[in-house]
Amino acid sequence: MWARWMKSMLPGAALLALMAAPTAYLASHEMALAALGNPTPKPAATPCKKYKKGTRKWKTCMKKQKRQDTTNLKPGDSLASDLNAGYWLIKNGDYEGALEKLRPHENAGNAKVLTYIGFATRKLGDIERGIGYYHRALALDPDLNIAREYLGEGYLQKGDLKAAKRELEEIAKRCGTACEAYRDLAEAIAKYESGQEL
Repeated sequence: MWARWMKSMLPGAALLALMAAPTAYLASHEMALAALGNPTPKPAATPCKKYKKGTRKWKTCMKKQKRQDTTNLKPGDSLASDLNAGYWLIKNGDYEGALEKLRPHENAGNAKVLTYIGFATRKLGDIERGIGYYHRALALDPDLNIAREYLGEGYLQKGDLKAAKRELEEIAKRCGTACEAYRDLAEAIAKYESGQEL
């Protein structure tokens, strides 16, 4: 009935545009989130796939992965929504607002939460404390390359180029030299070496 009413009220082209708009909006929204390093939940690639499924090593790895999975957040979960809100507040430069959202989850065992707390803390001028949060995040998930990138940037702020380059090497081992974390930290190192402001 609604479709018949819409057909009678709108010309064909307008009707098609109206019906396609929600789909186009959702697709563009998802692409924008992906381009920004989408902090919202998504299935994580497991490091356990290097073992044959069903073997003892695979089972041990899967148990360990379940215990320290830092990306398995359920939509509607307050941790997931606060992580997402904290991420966007950081993107908009509201570091204090981000900390208000993220700090209640500091002890939730989530590496991304600790990484973003570290980032906001460092941007507010407490470099040492920010670095401490990155170390805590990497203790939970050594393959969280964004934490390594931010840690390298923190080292540069302290004037420790050698430590920053060490993090760059670690990122290269985990995702190669084409991944975003590697490119961003390499760019920050190049700026530092040329005397530019970070």
